[in-house]
Amino acid sequence: MYGQDKFIHLYQQHYEALYFFARQFVFDREECHDIVSSVFEEIWRDLASVREETARPLLYEKVKNKCIDHLRRSKRKETYIEYVKTLGDHYVQTDGYDRQKENERIIREVLSMMGHPTVDILKGCYMEGLSYKEVAERMGISPSTVKKYMIRALATIRQYRNKLNKQQP
Repeated sequence: MYGQDKFIHLYQQHYEALYFFARQFVFDREECHDIVSSVFEEIWRDLASVREETARPLLYEKVKNKCIDHLRRSKRKETYIEYVKTLGDHYVQTDGYDRQKENERIIREVLSMMGHPTVDILKGCYMEGLSYKEVAERMGISPSTVKKYMIRALATIRQYRNKLNKQQP
């Protein structure tokens, strides 16, 4: 079986089961359809290398990975929303503008103390919302290296804030 027939066969044989597999992890129905559809888009682009005997595990692996990526992005989005909410609450409860300027100054200082790869990794993960894997691919490094830099960067930011808090009366 070749080409379009092969794709149609794979799609008809696996789509529904993959959808329900995705639903075990992601509770949004539309998002599950999007995940499974994007996997089939990838399969279509690389159909010539897909072997019938390994197609099923390949499809499940791709769906699982896309579900994990979705959950990571969702978690980052929730964390960012919580951060913005907290910052917004703080802005309303305090002198607001002056406090915001102080936070921006602190962030600029911390970023200026960090080296090139760390700043790029922080910007990619937090400002652009990319996964460690996406940042790693962009920079040509491994995801574990991205994680290592993130751990160090967050520790540096935490230490700097603690140092400033201890200095304030």
